Amino acid sequence: MVLAECDDPITPVEAHRALADAVPTARLAVVEQAGHLRPLDQPVATTALLRDWLAYPA
Repeated sequence: MVLAECDDPITPVEAHRALADAVPTARLAVVEQAGHLRPLDQPVATTALLRDWLAYPA
């Protein structure tokens, strides 16, 4: 999984999308109302995405 932040001035969503596109099994998740420090900006959303990803069988 590639986690992106919609309001990140350092690494734009397009850069995350390119990374996700380069990995055949990757999926892109964009966290709304989050900047470069996504876990601090949106801890609940970040944790939920990571839990869902970890629960998904590889």
